[in-house]
Amino acid sequence: MQSAFPILVVCLLGRVAWCAPQLELVTVVYRHGDRTPIRTWPTDPYGSESSWLQGYGQLTIRGMGQQSFLGELFYNRYISGTYPGFLNANYTRTQLYIRSTDVDRTLMSAEAQLSALFYPSEAERFNVSLPWQPIPVHTVPMSADIVMAVWKE
Repeated sequence: MQSAFPILVVCLLGRVAWCAPQLELVTVVYRHGDRTPIRTWPTDPYGSESSWLQGYGQLTIRGMGQQSFLGELFYNRYISGTYPGFLNANYTRTQLYIRSTDVDRTLMSAEAQLSALFYPSEAERFNVSLPWQPIPVHTVPMSADIVMAVWKE
């Protein structure tokens, strides 16, 4: 049985300030974006798994948009806005750690959010026609997850 509450954990690691108080660490815990139903009832007109683009329990296009919007909010807060420069505008592996449950919709949520948080510069693009860069999302199997799994099989 899968967890009823798959979540993502995002830790933003900042610089330590010795002179003046400033933001040093941000930990964000949230659920995935909108998803398709996990199961339906027998008379549901959309009861066939093939009625859904990716099948049951998967992130929807709307859910991807929600996570992209969240990435933009984080960008505006930690890169260009409230706490400008807390994160580099370019992805830096020592500043950010993403942890997700091992569920498709939570992994896709993290990826959608990161695509809006870190828009790659020309130098960071591995494909000039694709404005995206891979950023690691860490996970462990649900059976071994003692941090984020609400319950296990």
